[in-house]
Amino acid sequence: MLWFRKQVLSDLQLLLQDPVSQSPYVITLQGEEGMGKSDLITHLVLHLPFNNLLIKQYDLNYEFFSAADLAHQKLLDLKKSGDAVFRSFLENFSPRLQEYILNNISADVQVSSVQQNWLQDLFLQFLTFMAQEKSLLLIFENIHQTDRIRFEELESFIRRISHLPVRVLFTADPEGPFDHDYYSNKTIMLDKLSVQEAEHSIQEYFDTSPINARLLSNHCYLKTGGNPLKIRFLLESLYRPLMNEKSGEFINVRALQNIRISGQWEEIYRSVFASLTEDSQHLLALFAHLGVPVLKADLLEILRALNQKSTIIDCWVNGGFIREVIIADEIYYMLPGSAWKKWIQAVLPVDAIKDSYEILSELSGSGRLKRVYPLSDLLYEANELDASLKLAWQEACALQEQGKLNEASDRLYFIVRIARIDPARFPDILNVLEKLGDIYLKMGAYENAFEILRYLREIITNRAQEKETANPQEWLDVNIKMTRALIAMDAFQEARYLIREMQVKQFCDPESTGACHELQGDIETSLAHQNYAVQEYHKAIEKYRQVKSGIRIYSVYKKLKLILKNQPVEYQALIAEILEFMHASGNVKAFEAALLRDEIQHLLAGKEYIAALKSCIRLRRLLREIYQPHLFIQMTFYFGEIYARLGKWKLAISHFEKIVDSFLIRHKSLLHVQVYIQLGLMYKEQARYGEARRILEQGMELCFRHNYFSEQNEIKLHLGHIYLLVHGLLRAQEYLLEAHNWANSNQQRDILILAKLYLAYYEIQQNRLDPARNWLREAKKLVNLSDNPLDFLNYLFYLDLWMLESDKPAKARIVADLVLKKAGDIPRYQAAAYYLLTSVHAARGNYGEAEKSLQRGLKISHKWHLPQVRYLLYCRGARLAYGRQDDGKFLKELKDACRFIYEIADRILDEILRTQFLEAKYHEDILNWCMERDIRS
Repeated sequence: MLWFRKQVLSDLQLLLQDPVSQSPYVITLQGEEGMGKSDLITHLVLHLPFNNLLIKQYDLNYEFFSAADLAHQKLLDLKKSGDAVFRSFLENFSPRLQEYILNNISADVQVSSVQQNWLQDLFLQFLTFMAQEKSLLLIFENIHQTDRIRFEELESFIRRISHLPVRVLFTADPEGPFDHDYYSNKTIMLDKLSVQEAEHSIQEYFDTSPINARLLSNHCYLKTGGNPLKIRFLLESLYRPLMNEKSGEFINVRALQNIRISGQWEEIYRSVFASLTEDSQHLLALFAHLGVPVLKADLLEILRALNQKSTIIDCWVNGGFIREVIIADEIYYMLPGSAWKKWIQAVLPVDAIKDSYEILSELSGSGRLKRVYPLSDLLYEANELDASLKLAWQEACALQEQGKLNEASDRLYFIVRIARIDPARFPDILNVLEKLGDIYLKMGAYENAFEILRYLREIITNRAQEKETANPQEWLDVNIKMTRALIAMDAFQEARYLIREMQVKQFCDPESTGACHELQGDIETSLAHQNYAVQEYHKAIEKYRQVKSGIRIYSVYKKLKLILKNQPVEYQALIAEILEFMHASGNVKAFEAALLRDEIQHLLAGKEYIAALKSCIRLRRLLREIYQPHLFIQMTFYFGEIYARLGKWKLAISHFEKIVDSFLIRHKSLLHVQVYIQLGLMYKEQARYGEARRILEQGMELCFRHNYFSEQNEIKLHLGHIYLLVHGLLRAQEYLLEAHNWANSNQQRDILILAKLYLAYYEIQQNRLDPARNWLREAKKLVNLSDNPLDFLNYLFYLDLWMLESDKPAKARIVADLVLKKAGDIPRYQAAAYYLLTSVHAARGNYGEAEKSLQRGLKISHKWHLPQVRYLLYCRGARLAYGRQDDGKFLKELKDACRFIYEIADRILDEILRTQFLEAKYHEDILNWCMERDIRS
């Protein structure tokens, strides 16, 4: 039954049934201890509205939140259970990719950060898939118990899925230690029960008469203050013995009046314990000392071993002594609240419940329990040392499998500490030391790792001396790990000594020899001896090739590429060499894909676009066999850049259109914004201004949601430029000034340079040449500090436009020639230079030269699909033909210009802006000539 105000449940269910109006939608349940927060959550989980899907329920009293652990565990559960929704999600991928995904959802949690990111990507894409039909729900109980670091990680994860309809449900004790600021859309207070509510609940609880319920309520209400948990504790411990078996009979009033209790928690706890048998008290104490939820199947097994009836579970749940929780679709039981647990621990310490934990230890050792519980500490406190050591090893292995490395290392070090004092107690210490050393290395605790590994090597050496046969590989492996720890601690001389010690051994196999060279290379890199490091790394690769170790070769490659990136020939040769090996091996496709990505980046940096395109196509084929979403998204940017450079804008745009709203990227909010920006710029380059504005505004909305100020102002800059190009001058100025002022305050030079140049162009279009010149002067100061050659080209272009409007054709000719010279092999700037030269020659009356420049500019703009420059050239061409009084030529140029102006107008996709564009002064003369000659678009 429910022990809280029914209105609370109605309010909460209503909030969960309504569509998510804002994501994330945060609901906070607040109430002091005993007000029913946990019971409300349990009831809610069991009776969730149909439109909600629970991602995970956390009780922060007992567990920590980790985004990586959440992704891994949920995917593992989905794989094991064969979840139907998960199978539907996988159908979005080819059979090869489905097989790859399932094979890589491994039970091994000791994965690299790259693998953790892979699992999180997959999990977040699955959530995006599920959110098509369901609202997602995350529950975090007792957030007042979490620390700042964990809470920030929790908030970061919530932000990552805020693009989905997600609700977050917090429970908190307002008197708890929680002091972190967060926004809650709705706060629901769980207050004490009223007298009438308490009376009704008592009647329902005992199925008794209204008179009996009134008597009990009158007796306990003031003592409990209407606290539901206090009432429940008293009902089960003090008042149940007063109830007659027949529900209609009256309660023993005299016995009721003899009950004396203050209502303080401590006295209530004592009354509960006084009503229980000794075995029941011990069982509750076992719950308290374990400190973790107990699986229902395991609790039933424990009850059988203690000769207790299983009905005690329902009795205790109803009385509030324990609570039922759902974890990973399984029922667990735990104590409600930390105060109850601490009181029991104080009343019944470990020594007092020896029989119970020994029985639990037997059950655990014989494999009759499904879960592993932290029993070794209890056994140690009770001086059961041998049993404690045995269980500590089991617990450490289980904790390591769950990815809880801190807890696992604590259990292992406990064994080591005892074994050093009394080696005979744990003869299998080698496995413990090896596992502990590996965990310390993984955690970055290098000093601890070195000490443990040195102890391990000492034992191995002693045993080798005592026996005629020994395993030299054990000695080599430990030495290699010790050397890694020493290098991480900058103890290079000691590390060199260990390396030489290994290299002189006759039993040093090729793989270990390769490791020695790799470690020597690490030392040389740390000392900035790059040439020596390169030599050592190459020797390591050669040795690893002999044993066909793709993982180790890729590890060395990652170190080498940092050194060789500024040596293009050597770097390209290295990539080709490693790629050849990886491709021949065939079983390390993820490494081959990463190498292809590096090769593409290298080729693009060298402007080798055709070669880069071939590598892109090869990588795309490879990604049909392996699921690497981050590479797939990166490849989209590569294809976009290559096809844009080759003038194949439709192909470039198509790659971005495929991913812009796909579930592959929606959870990567910052990258999603970058895709919006890139696609918007491509639309702008192709004069598809309406689509560009739509996409950029969507990106702006995402920036507002996530407070991406830099990207937000970059979008404002591009929107301002678009409005300039369609002659929406007022809106252009508004956006450009906002971007300019923000960039100026935050020293964002890239945005600031373009903002000043675009504002100069705005003033030129308004025929305000002095303000335009001021903007250009300010831009020039920043361009002088920039190492981006495109900034200089942009500055020259707008400077030349100003010179032409200022009637300075001679100077304009010098600047136009400089633009052409500096344009190099960049078609956009080549075409822009010829437009400037056409304008300069026309201004000086050199119509023949102007015509040559015009045709060259048109040829480039046609070939490379540059509609912005073509628009300027068409207008200039019509004016040039008009000035030469060549009617045939003029009519042709006029038709081309008119047609193109209307083409651009049709792409604006906004009737007001379209009209504004058509009425712009820049091409007013062109359209007037068209009307005079009745030329239609």
